[in-house]
Amino acid sequence: MLIVKGLLGAFLQWAIIAAVLILPAGLVAGEWGWLRGWQYLAVYAVMLFPATFILAIFAPASLEARMRAPASAEQPREDKIASAILFSVLVLYLIFLPLDALVWRLLGAPSQFVAFLGLAVSVVGYLFTF
Repeated sequence: MLIVKGLLGAFLQWAIIAAVLILPAGLVAGEWGWLRGWQYLAVYAVMLFPATFILAIFAPASLEARMRAPASAEQPREDKIASAILFSVLVLYLIFLPLDALVWRLLGAPSQFVAFLGLAVSVVGYLFTF
């Protein structure tokens, strides 16, 4: 049952990130087929779903802890504030990415090497967190 609950939670997380990343691209720039956005989501899914499955089998307490709400009654107030700030920054970051890549172009398009390096850093960071 924990595997199903964990995978449903993982899918919900993935869907929210997909919406926050792709909706601005489609609504503002008309780029629903934003390749790099979909590539990021595919790589994230390839890491997220197996990691959730593995945690459910080998570390169920860890998965249950990760599935709890970000703020709980026993959590110190400072932690709740820090969590809210981190979550807000993440959402703003995910909204900024497609808007900059497709509309504003403040940062310019990254080269293939820089894009690959960013992917590698993301994968290593995710594995470290896992």
